[in-house]
Amino acid sequence: MIGDFYGVVTVYSPPFSYLENISTYAPFLKELLVVDNSPDNVDRTVELNQKFPNIRYFKVDNIGVGAALNLGLKLGLDQGCSWLLTMDQDSKFGSGDFLKFMETRTLNPDIAIVSPNNENLKKENFIAIGKNNKLSAPEYVLTSGNLVDIKVLASLGGYRSDFFIDWIDIEICYRIKKMGHEILVDWDVVFEHHLGVIMHYDIFSKKIPITIHSAQRYYYMVRNAGYVLIGYLNFRDMRRLLVQLTKVFIFKRNRLDFLSSVLIGLYHFLINKKGKHILKKNTP
Repeated sequence: MIGDFYGVVTVYSPPFSYLENISTYAPFLKELLVVDNSPDNVDRTVELNQKFPNIRYFKVDNIGVGAALNLGLKLGLDQGCSWLLTMDQDSKFGSGDFLKFMETRTLNPDIAIVSPNNENLKKENFIAIGKNNKLSAPEYVLTSGNLVDIKVLASLGGYRSDFFIDWIDIEICYRIKKMGHEILVDWDVVFEHHLGVIMHYDIFSKKIPITIHSAQRYYYMVRNAGYVLIGYLNFRDMRRLLVQLTKVFIFKRNRLDFLSSVLIGLYHFLINKKGKHILKKNTP
């Protein structure tokens, strides 16, 4: 069974806890590719190989998430694997849960992506299927924690590396579903994943959680969202994005930086600019 699974995890100046996170899934993979996008000169080969014998480590000049995932896809294909596990450095499975997760893929031959019970998902927004509401069919899932059918992914040309980061996961889900394949969430599989910095604000005596990112991330979100929303005509996601950006604008400390990043992202979408772009000023 292990020979069917390849893995890829992207890291960026990771805390030492990333090794513990990797330990929840690396032992069950044929090989795990660690793509290090960190700006430092630290070579993490030794610390990884001391703990995991099946690690392949690439130190790169921040090629982004999409390109890193495509490296994992290519190596998984080359090694004859059927499924690609895509992970972030701050994500981990519960004890023994990855073994259960590996079995979920066998429940439906049309499954192209299986995703775990991510704490950022709201179950009531999903369509329940199967027995005991164990599975759900979502519109899209986040990248981290997914098992993706390698042949299906390769036939679609892989991930959008020209997005660099953000909305890569949503775009590939739409592309997969457009081709008639299924995406499933297994609610029995425990998974931890952290998105940005969650701040709680008091609104009419009620605490409202709002996820805050850097201005740089909002640039990529707005720019790439434009390509996805126009390409797939999904106005529900457009409304979600507008609500999210409005909340952030109201509560974010550096509104000027935030607004500037949003406007630059929108402008670059309109002129069809893609790829890596570093803003001149990037404050939290």
